[in-house]
Amino acid sequence: MKVNQNTPQKARGNVIPFARSGEYYFQRGLKAYQKKDLIKAKQLFEKAVEVEPEEPTYLCQLAATLAELGDFIESNDLLEYIVSEIDADISECYYFMANNYAHLGMFREAESEAVRYMENDPNGEFYEDSEELLDLIHTEFGEDLEKHSSEEKLIVKHEKARRSLEKGDFSGARNLLKEMVDAHQEFWAAYNNLALAHFYLGEYDEAFSVLDDVLGKNPGNLHALCNAALFYKQLYQQKELDRFLGCLKVIHPIIPEHRYKLGSTFALLEEDELAFAWLNSVRSHGYAWNVTFFHWLAVASFKTGRVQSADKAWEKVLDLDADSTVATYYLEKLRDNTLDSEEAEYQYTIPLNNLQDPNELSERIKKLRSTIHKNKLSHLLLIRNWDDEDTTATLEAFCAEENEPAIMKELAATILFERGYESVQIHKDSGIEQLDQPSEDMEKGLAILENVLGIREELDPDTAFLWHLLINEARDGSLSIANPTAWAAAVTYLVDQLQEKPTTQKSLAEKFGISASTLQKYVKTLKILHHRQTMKP
Repeated sequence: MKVNQNTPQKARGNVIPFARSGEYYFQRGLKAYQKKDLIKAKQLFEKAVEVEPEEPTYLCQLAATLAELGDFIESNDLLEYIVSEIDADISECYYFMANNYAHLGMFREAESEAVRYMENDPNGEFYEDSEELLDLIHTEFGEDLEKHSSEEKLIVKHEKARRSLEKGDFSGARNLLKEMVDAHQEFWAAYNNLALAHFYLGEYDEAFSVLDDVLGKNPGNLHALCNAALFYKQLYQQKELDRFLGCLKVIHPIIPEHRYKLGSTFALLEEDELAFAWLNSVRSHGYAWNVTFFHWLAVASFKTGRVQSADKAWEKVLDLDADSTVATYYLEKLRDNTLDSEEAEYQYTIPLNNLQDPNELSERIKKLRSTIHKNKLSHLLLIRNWDDEDTTATLEAFCAEENEPAIMKELAATILFERGYESVQIHKDSGIEQLDQPSEDMEKGLAILENVLGIREELDPDTAFLWHLLINEARDGSLSIANPTAWAAAVTYLVDQLQEKPTTQKSLAEKFGISASTLQKYVKTLKILHHRQTMKP
């Protein structure tokens, strides 16, 4: 029997999945839409489109929902896709695009789409509405229309780049943003998002260079200061982090948007009291009302002893998203008095160690686009323990992602080989490449982690960071990791030192079954690697 190159040889049992149709999700979405539960409606319409991607009714309803949520650009992208790729005769799409452009203040484009609708459907349902829209545009702006149009196009281009960042298309965002900063040398928002794109791509020198450029031309730029602090935290460069943290602590912005940025940054920096103060200060401003904001506020409240405030904030998350498993999880633990301060995470997810559902774990893997490698590593290690169809499909998709780190894709591929795959397709810089065997370095890397986690309860950021250093060096051919036990002991010892835990090399050597002199040699090498990395600009 011929074996498909991407089908596990392991038997999975005679499970017949119940495949729901696009219509099933669409009808549920309509019910949610009619109840004004727009977030749930959007999720269900997205599922309908996922099942039947070329059904225009589903796409149009999703576009309408996005518009009601204020996502006018994404709504227009869908509408343009419908008329250009599926059916150019669905003329109402032009009218809806005109409305979306009007909401964005892009009146030249609104005028163009309204005219296009009227030309295509002179007897259409929205003909009179289109006439009214054109009258309004000409009355309000007249000759100033061209000036407005050029400014608005810049805003839309930046919004598209920002959405590319959110979706994990870091290369696409970087290219767009580079064009923008070259053409508009004082558009600071584009600079700051360009720094983010570089950082998420692992281009750390370029990221810091962009921030240096911003702060050189626009000293005190809050977003640049916040991004620099967050970058240094993720790279474990404490001295530089402390320098930027000191700057942020003496800033007292008046504009709500800046207060929100400062509060969210302090949350991610785990400065709980400051996070609560600034987030709470913008609670009354509607633009900040989203599930992530209220989750941050809840966690900051709980960590600073404001239990009632935390309860109210998580309740607000449920108001905005009735199906939030995150808020439900935290509220149950909070009200049972079983929630621990160390367990509460600012990341809007259920703490990793408490995930029981492999489907939910798979969903989290798909969403981890702009997070540090530690999170992805933790999720992949957990998914390794669940060998089912969903997690396997997730691993396959992860390997095919263009913008995921190569190390993480090699790890996902190695897990697939463990599940009996004869070959795995992986996306590399040169394109799709077929692997016929697992990476030897990654197999040793997994052995290192297994040894470390044999005496640790969970994967902490310091362990993940040191593991990445070792794997990077091994992949470059600069280091042999042929002795996973010794490297695991060295990682454990250095992590204890970084976290100021009382540990001796002798006791750890005994735990790992190696000699103290062997451990000393490996620790020395690892310290050199760590020092070299943390001294980078």
